[in-house]
Amino acid sequence: MFSGGVGEYVYQREARDFGDLGRRLGLAVRRRVDSGALPWPLLPAGECMRATALGASEYSVQLSGNTTYISSPGELLPRRNLQVLQPAFEFLDDIDADALAQAIRGHFTAFDRIEGEGEAALAFRWTGAPSYQRIAAFAQGLVRGMPGTIASGAPLFIMLDGDIAQTLGAILREELGITNEILVIDGVTLQDFDYIDLGRVRLPSQTVPVTIKSLVFSEDPRAPDGRQHLEQAHDHEHAHGHSHSHAQSHSHSHHNHAHLHGHEHSHGHHGHTHNGGHHHSHGDEPGFWQRFDPKWLIFGACIAFVAWLALVPLGFLLWQSFFSPETAAVPARFTLDNYKVAYSSVETLRLFINSAQFAAGAALFAFLIGTFLAWVNERTNTPFKALFFGLSIIPLVIPSILFTVSWILLASPKIGILNQMLQTAFGADTVFFNIYSMTGMIWVDGLHYSPVAFLLMSAAFRSMDPSLEESALMSGASVLQIARRITLKLAWPAALASLLILFVRAIESFEVPALLGLPVGIHVYTSVIFEAI
Repeated sequence: MFSGGVGEYVYQREARDFGDLGRRLGLAVRRRVDSGALPWPLLPAGECMRATALGASEYSVQLSGNTTYISSPGELLPRRNLQVLQPAFEFLDDIDADALAQAIRGHFTAFDRIEGEGEAALAFRWTGAPSYQRIAAFAQGLVRGMPGTIASGAPLFIMLDGDIAQTLGAILREELGITNEILVIDGVTLQDFDYIDLGRVRLPSQTVPVTIKSLVFSEDPRAPDGRQHLEQAHDHEHAHGHSHSHAQSHSHSHHNHAHLHGHEHSHGHHGHTHNGGHHHSHGDEPGFWQRFDPKWLIFGACIAFVAWLALVPLGFLLWQSFFSPETAAVPARFTLDNYKVAYSSVETLRLFINSAQFAAGAALFAFLIGTFLAWVNERTNTPFKALFFGLSIIPLVIPSILFTVSWILLASPKIGILNQMLQTAFGADTVFFNIYSMTGMIWVDGLHYSPVAFLLMSAAFRSMDPSLEESALMSGASVLQIARRITLKLAWPAALASLLILFVRAIESFEVPALLGLPVGIHVYTSVIFEAI
């Protein structure tokens, strides 16, 4: 496969000689291909000269407005490498549809494009009032200017900077009866020599990401410095023997200015001398109470209050751990036997394993459920999101002891409603669900605190920059690939923080271990402390 200017001659798309080696080299390669001298087949090239142009470009991304008109998002999006044509047309108070049609056809000709062959995006700079009469005339000019595109059934791509996309699309479809697929995007600024990629609709904002590939020139042919559009450019030849010389010589003389200011200010009784020729004398410095900021007093009081609530009980507990129990006959005495008994016992290791297993399982289960629901709510187009958000946090509102008792009534081996229904249905005495187990403890505690993970991860997904996801979507990645390789990796710090919070909360959980673990001898730290008290 060949690209670039030489490729135009290899594929015999160009016959003109531009005075360089391109034509000779391309024809020589073609002769070798036709003679079989090259052992490889000649593959067709989608673009030749344009491929080189696309390589010499700079990229930028814009988001469309949220009032786009897209007749069929699944058919029209995503789109890649659409050439942008910006016909030179000024939107006056009264829009001339015939003049607009002529400008469109002339611009296709100026860019060596045949209207109706291939896809292109027309870009316009809308000015003036968005009245129905003006937009309807605009739509009629588009239809008259693109008869080949409409006849072939190809899609219409219209790019605007003004907020009229929905109205224009509706007039084209409903009033003018255009059956082609129509995509009208507003809120983007495009120019000649741009190529664009259109991504899928971004939810929930209903915007379309537009990747703009602008060709790089040493002098921008689109710059507003008096250069004309291509169809307006023409050459002039003068056969007159005269020359014009415009020489202007300007000489500017700037004088040096010296400013000497001698100021003396007297304030109070103290004199201060500063460099720069200024002598200032100020009064007394402000005292302590003038510099004092009351916010530090409030800040210090809050720190002291929190320290009293947290550090004092912890310090008292730590201090008492070094003393033996005090009774009526035996006073408390300093000892390290408490630590020896605690950390040399096999029971302590069993408690640690049970507590770690319960806390890690409940935290991971809650995190998976909450993160999935948060991703569905924030990064997909799920309907009824407000209702979905409210339902997701209901378990957090229910007290933990009531939540646990409800699952006992549902999945108890003896009185559980689910077990009784299944036993009746299958005619067996098999226990299908046993809530009095480590699995049951993890299930109940994870379900109850999954809203915590949901709220934390929803905030992370909501504040995430979607540009990487949109780029991956336009590159052909699936939703699951984007979630696994981009979304979750960007949310990894929030995920670790959520897991840590859930783990600590599960370690201190009491209701679930007390109601589900103690009856079958499953002990964790909180239940053993309860029994010891």
